[in-house]
Amino acid sequence: MNLTFTALRFANVQRNKEWDPEGKIPASFRALELAGEVGELCNIIKKLVRESLGLKGSRATFLQLAQELGDAQICLDLLAMQYSVDLGEATRAAFNDKSRELGWETEIIGPGRSFAICNICATKDMCTQEEHCGIFGE
Repeated sequence: MNLTFTALRFANVQRNKEWDPEGKIPASFRALELAGEVGELCNIIKKLVRESLGLKGSRATFLQLAQELGDAQICLDLLAMQYSVDLGEATRAAFNDKSRELGWETEIIGPGRSFAICNICATKDMCTQEEHCGIFGE
């Protein structure tokens, strides 16, 4: 199952009502929470790199890496929620801005649909043939 930004936001809103029913948590807490989770993620990555280099020290697993990535994603959405930012739309806009800045053709043009050049029909627009590449317009 693919999790959507919308489903994550819905779950975060619901759980936040349980955790902070009075709405006392400020944005600064959300930012610190995110920084803490990213720090934990970096520590896992450090351990994975250490192991790949054959250095002595504690180890981490890819399961731990996945857990920390998930924790960071949750905290990022909580921070976006604090400022009423649609994280999916913000991500789409940032991705497309960077593609345009670098002169790349790949863009995210709508909910869950990526711009790509179809390998079969070589169109630069959205491929209209679902059986070609699976990336097609509505």
